[in-house]
Amino acid sequence: MEPLKVGIAGLGTIGRAMARKLHAGALPGVELAAVCARDYAKARAFLNEIGCSEPMLTVEAMTDVADLVV
Repeated sequence: MEPLKVGIAGLGTIGRAMARKLHAGALPGVELAAVCARDYAKARAFLNEIGCSEPMLTVEAMTDVADLVV
């Protein structure tokens, strides 16, 4: 069974916590597909900090790569 691919729309307190967990593989069968955020540079810095290379996309574009956008 293929993993559920999740897109995160926003990297505030909740989005960051979700990104950390999904990137770390804390939820078996669920993986981070992409993120979007208002401040691209700040979001990219956070993703780099946690070692995450998933793409930064618009919410609309995430629907092409994610099964679920939260």
